[in-house]
Amino acid sequence: VSLTYGSWDHHDNIAGGVTGQLPHFHQAFAMLIRDLEQTRLLHSTKVVFIIDISLSMKEASSWKPEVDTGIDKLEGERALDIARYELRKIIRQLPEGAAFDIIAMYGKLSLLSEKWVIAAKDAREKAVKFVQSFDVKTGTDLHGALMRALEFSGGNWFTPPRDDSVDTVFVLSDGMTSVGTSMVF
Repeated sequence: VSLTYGSWDHHDNIAGGVTGQLPHFHQAFAMLIRDLEQTRLLHSTKVVFIIDISLSMKEASSWKPEVDTGIDKLEGERALDIARYELRKIIRQLPEGAAFDIIAMYGKLSLLSEKWVIAAKDAREKAVKFVQSFDVKTGTDLHGALMRALEFSGGNWFTPPRDDSVDTVFVLSDGMTSVGTSMVF
């Protein structure tokens, strides 16, 4: 599934640009995920999370998540604070034995692991600490992050996936690429 909603390339007037788009995008995306869960079409056991930690993620977000009373707390109002909060919740809810990895994307890439991480208590806690370590940095290398995620499928665009291939890639980004290869269609 691929979703596109207007331009997210907000280098000027970030708060004003995102304020109008984020509530609509979030509502539609949340409904899509709920529908996929209810129809049992959402069943991922090999997931790569790509999270943008570029400088634009330091801006305050007009959208605020529903904060659970559980272990995770929202630690600020920046887009990065909200992304970290949501990703921590997802990690803690991964089914036992699911394979996952996290790629922090900026001008470079930072990976939780070079191999699949298998969801278990210790692995989840290590992943949560990794997510907590994120702070904003310069650049957005979406191409590099996607190519690295594809390596979890056994190769590249021209190689058929293996049985242990990634089945889902989640990308959380608020802007356009500024590093690496980009293509406009």
